[in-house]
Amino acid sequence: MSDTGFRWVFGGRERRPLGKTVWGYYVKGARRIELTFCSKLNRVTYTMGRLRRRRLDHGVYMHCLGVHAHSEYAWSAQMEPLDGFRCLRIDLLRYCMDFLEGSGSQFKTFAKRLNANPGLFKGLPADAAKR
Repeated sequence: MSDTGFRWVFGGRERRPLGKTVWGYYVKGARRIELTFCSKLNRVTYTMGRLRRRRLDHGVYMHCLGVHAHSEYAWSAQMEPLDGFRCLRIDLLRYCMDFLEGSGSQFKTFAKRLNANPGLFKGLPADAAKR
């Protein structure tokens, strides 16, 4: 991620009933990719700008892009703890360059559309639904 200008910030860790949870985020200016890990990569959330309104989970972002069926991360079985990170990297490089290095206009459009209609993806498979 450092090759795209993002830097890692450790968020913290805590003990939960299912094990230790660790979280943190990559940040570049007003863009963040938040990660939560508990024996595997459990959640990936993108935020752009200071407003939390511009926030998308990875699965929703892939749906907006029309590539959810091809997402490595969404369909990864994550047999090994690092599998989710490997699959996420593939998705980031294939589909998320607007967020990583572009203007972010595509991402902002998706976030606005979702905020205007929060039930837009209700009932569709999401990353968290299969975990």
